[in-house]
Amino acid sequence: MPRLLITGCGDSMRWYAGLVGQCVPYLADVGTEYKSREPSGFVNFVQYADAVVLADGEDPALACIAELAAQLEAEANDFERRARIHRYGAADLRRTLGNFGGVA
Repeated sequence: MPRLLITGCGDSMRWYAGLVGQCVPYLADVGTEYKSREPSGFVNFVQYADAVVLADGEDPALACIAELAAQLEAEANDFERRARIHRYGAADLRRTLGNFGGVA
């Protein structure tokens, strides 16, 4: 049976706030979040951003590492994009400064 690995929780009031790093039952994907079951037995929901679905037998530790690697790669791509924007902006400012007789 698939499980949800709770990878984070931005809201301390959610039922799974104390379960980060642990697995909970995966019941369904309802289109906006995952349907799960609380330890007390109640059916409840987990936000997509706070969990990953683990297949049968998948190691939660390896899933955490893969999730972290994906997040780091996304952040690196974002930093590279921002650096390009800053480089282009700096070049434009130098050209503008040169047009007014400043040091280019």
